Amino acid sequence: MKYHNYAFAKGFLGLIIICFLIFLQSCKNEASKKQVVTVNQSVSIDDIANLINDEKYQLIDLRTHDEVKENGTIPFSKIVDFSSNDFEHVIDAMDKNGKYILYCKSGGRSGKALKVLNEKGFKNVKEMNAGYDAWAAKFK
Repeated sequence: MKYHNYAFAKGFLGLIIICFLIFLQSCKNEASKKQVVTVNQSVSIDDIANLINDEKYQLIDLRTHDEVKENGTIPFSKIVDFSSNDFEHVIDAMDKNGKYILYCKSGGRSGKALKVLNEKGFKNVKEMNAGYDAWAAKFK
């Protein structure tokens, strides 16, 4: 009888250890899924031309269509209204391996959009560290 209780306790302890290890591994996997890498993601307005021409980045204008109509846009930009209801649907359709530079009026929306794209697995996204207003003041 003593041997039977010892074997049962040993097996039960082994089962608890295995369950604990599985639990630890699942927590580790969840933590690694939530980790977002944000390295070197800001670009100056002076570097935009080089990134577009040499590295083939696509400019993404996050302003509303009314803002673009009223103030213009940087040439060759794709308009993706950050405040529209279909913003996430539009970015879900974009190539996650593509290269993108985000900008808005002054930098607020582009920072928020950068975080969203990073969380969705986009790897080559930068934001213009000054918005359209700074670009227009310098180049328009």
